[in-house]
Amino acid sequence: METFESNHFDYQDSDTEETFYNEQKSSVDRKKILDFIHNVSFSIITQLTNSNFPSIIIRSKGLTPFLRHLNFSNPNNTEQIALYVKLLSLIQKLIERDQYATKRDLFYQLKPLFKTQASLDSLLNDLARTIQVPRSSLHILTTPKGQIAGYLELITADGNVIKFKDTREATAIPNFLDSIKDIRTNAKFVLIIEKDSTLQRFLDDNFLQKYPGVLITGKGEPDINTRRFVNMLYKKFKSKMKFLCLTDANPYGILISSVYKYGSREFSYDKDLNVSSLEWIGLKLSDLENFHLKNKNNFLLQLNDRDKTIAKNLIAKFEKLNEHELINEVTLI
Repeated sequence: METFESNHFDYQDSDTEETFYNEQKSSVDRKKILDFIHNVSFSIITQLTNSNFPSIIIRSKGLTPFLRHLNFSNPNNTEQIALYVKLLSLIQKLIERDQYATKRDLFYQLKPLFKTQASLDSLLNDLARTIQVPRSSLHILTTPKGQIAGYLELITADGNVIKFKDTREATAIPNFLDSIKDIRTNAKFVLIIEKDSTLQRFLDDNFLQKYPGVLITGKGEPDINTRRFVNMLYKKFKSKMKFLCLTDANPYGILISSVYKYGSREFSYDKDLNVSSLEWIGLKLSDLENFHLKNKNNFLLQLNDRDKTIAKNLIAKFEKLNEHELINEVTLI
């Protein structure tokens, strides 16, 4: 991050199409979480007072989530209920003190209780899904994974201005997205790139010195923080910018593009993650016809079992979305 040179390009005007910082919504989410914690605590105390086994209800993941009733009398549920209650206790303290913790910090604090980071992440997602709030509203943040390059200014709710200027090296996307009130940029497009190595190649070739854009990578399948940041840019500039995605021409690449555009099953409850007008520009196997390559099969890698499973799931997903062009691309692979 360096000093911004506003005369490099003209800024986009500062009117927002949608407000992504909403103090009232943050307050509502905070109340929803604290009310949920109070209700769960009261319910458990009441059940114990009446000599009953305590139980809680958790919303499962999926495009059509259903409720799971966990009862302490079931040995398979005992540990899980205790972990949910422990997390709710920590979340309550963070919210009441207006403090934040990263998932990684939380894992090391609770390492004797959680076997893996993934198990902790899964329970946090369950709680956010059950309460119906973005996971960041739990005051638990991700360690930044995604990166950004280009000319950009982030204005926080307290008036601070964070300036990005680097066109030679990408910078980590910040994880304090809830506090961003406005975004200013001179960019004409946002290009999402699957791999950080590919993004760096763009920068090495002076791409941003030739074209006024913002480059973003989630380093493979993006985390929530990267997807939320892209969504914030989309809400602000969707009528002024193109939103493009560049991935490998394989099932995993198409999956990554579809996650940015349509979302994932894991976070189907969070609508502030998708970019509905995102255009996948390639690489596409159908483009090979334009290159007039001889023996083009020599340039293609064989699909493994995981690739084939992803491709099968993508076809089923795209059939529901009537994305016939994407079905054709997956079929070509």
